[in-house]
Amino acid sequence: MVLARSHWENANSVSEFNYTDVSGSCTFQLGWEPNGGYTIDVISPFGSAGSSNITFTEGKSYSISYTVHCRVPQRQTVSVPETDTPFIISIMSKFFPVPYYSRSLYSITDDNGIESYRSPGWIHWRTSVSPGSPVYMNAENFRDYRNGLNCSAVPYPFIPEPNDTCYAVLDNRNSIFTWSEFHFSTSAWHVADDTSYDISAWLAEPLEYRNPVAASCCPGSIYSGSDDNLSWIRYYQDMEFQQDNPDDPLSAGLVLGPFMIPAGERSLDIGSTGDQPGLDMDLFLFVDRNANRSVDDMSELAASSTSPTSNESISLTEPDTEVAYWIYIHGWQVPDEGGKIDLGLSFEPEMLDVYSLEPTGYQSSQPQDFSFLTSSDTLETGDIYLLAGENVIFPEKSEDRWYFEASLNTAFFNTGSVEIFRSEGELIENLSWNVCLDSISPQLTYLSVIVDSAAMEVLVEALCNDEGSGIWEAVSSIDSLDNNRLVLREDSIQSCRIDIAPLSGQTVSAGVCFTDSAGNETTGNIDIHVPLRPAVLFRSVYPSRTVYDHRPVLQLYADFRDDLTGWSAAAVLSDSSGAFREELNPFVIDGNIIQFRPQEHLDDGSYTVIVRIIDQDESIAAEHSWSFSIDTMTSIL
Repeated sequence: MVLARSHWENANSVSEFNYTDVSGSCTFQLGWEPNGGYTIDVISPFGSAGSSNITFTEGKSYSISYTVHCRVPQRQTVSVPETDTPFIISIMSKFFPVPYYSRSLYSITDDNGIESYRSPGWIHWRTSVSPGSPVYMNAENFRDYRNGLNCSAVPYPFIPEPNDTCYAVLDNRNSIFTWSEFHFSTSAWHVADDTSYDISAWLAEPLEYRNPVAASCCPGSIYSGSDDNLSWIRYYQDMEFQQDNPDDPLSAGLVLGPFMIPAGERSLDIGSTGDQPGLDMDLFLFVDRNANRSVDDMSELAASSTSPTSNESISLTEPDTEVAYWIYIHGWQVPDEGGKIDLGLSFEPEMLDVYSLEPTGYQSSQPQDFSFLTSSDTLETGDIYLLAGENVIFPEKSEDRWYFEASLNTAFFNTGSVEIFRSEGELIENLSWNVCLDSISPQLTYLSVIVDSAAMEVLVEALCNDEGSGIWEAVSSIDSLDNNRLVLREDSIQSCRIDIAPLSGQTVSAGVCFTDSAGNETTGNIDIHVPLRPAVLFRSVYPSRTVYDHRPVLQLYADFRDDLTGWSAAAVLSDSSGAFREELNPFVIDGNIIQFRPQEHLDDGSYTVIVRIIDQDESIAAEHSWSFSIDTMTSIL
């Protein structure tokens, strides 16, 4: 099936779909789409492929070819025992995508499975299937579904009434597509001669109450009778783990990886299942963001699933097939005897033999040595060698790590590609390993500090360049205050605002620190005198730009000094011409929030608000003003 979707993530996005003929071709009549073009998805039992944001010009013809990885397809059938003879019926022949982008199209029966698909339990759009899994409808609900109407479904196949059909519908929420296989073996049932077997009642039962069934899987999978509807390409059964630090996902004792995702994969699923009482585990998917083939910290987290159960699910819409991944199986709450779950992947992971490269990337000085780990623990010194271009190095093994000195050949990493061979010449792995020297610190060319005494803020601006490894981090600090990250503006200036009210009346040092990717630092400092804190600090005014409400609420936040008590507030609202002027009293004072509102509707134009804080002596303790505009929203039909 080929699906063309327009208006990505739009509630009214329209889908067109078609099926390829025996030659693998299909034709669409698609027009010009102004909002991002089309997303093309190719879904088949052999794999999936596709493209994002393709645009077309009306009146022209286009030809697009896709290649999917070949996997052996499985029969889409259910084996139904009737007394002594099994009867095989087809429950699906094609997948039907949802006609438009929707997260809440159908309802699912409740978890107890009491109602049938004809009278489902409506659960306020709470779905019981994961994105990409099929749901099943009879003909009546399927017609409503095809017309974009609310419909009902069940998460498992059923035996239809006479002259009716069981439709398998593929949900396209988040563009996750999965080809599911259902083949229930006759060996799953042991029926006595005097016992009638109601297959319809069996299929209507919740999955956890059914008799075990044997399901067919693609080659390379291991199936253990799981009731998960996904047909996992790789299935790991009875994975054991212990209690981990519940506050630290990186403490997981059970880790799958590193592995890479095969090229051509587009929409993938990872899921765990378990029924052990009291077991709560979480799944964390980490990605190698700095090409060192190791998980450094939580910044490399790509996705997670942390429900209060052992049934977790992670979906990847656009996986990166050029980097390494790890699956951390984290025991959040595990019984004393340990935990056990099954793990399924909708793809075949390409396990990596070499990982934990040290160091990688930019370095400020020549490292003393380089090291790595291998998945095989039987290799010893002399069993492998490294090749980069014409450079050959024989590493030495110390405990679990392999080492070689940087001084052996400083040009070893010039190509960025390193091949690792066994001593007899067999290639273990070809990997990217880049190491570059950058000993030059960033160049700070401009530093400015501007004090705003009314707001008790300081604006820090700086211009810093690094032509080597590039700026990695830019922060500003003032004495004992917390560091603030500098933000890059369009004019290449990095700036931030810092609240200096806690430093009232002091002379302090405002500084910046720029660090490049190699670890080189450049700092700059300016001494500033912080004025005394005013009686009132005004912040967060509204409205400050154009509004379409002709009687808007005028609001600001006022932070009062502790010694200012018994105060009151008043405001003056005037237009830019001076023809309109209105004195206002607060209609809401809630802590630090003060609100005013005009008596009548205002005309279109520009306005200025002046807010005054009056102390107990009827003197003006503080004053603040700002401007805004009112306009009329027009519609063109």
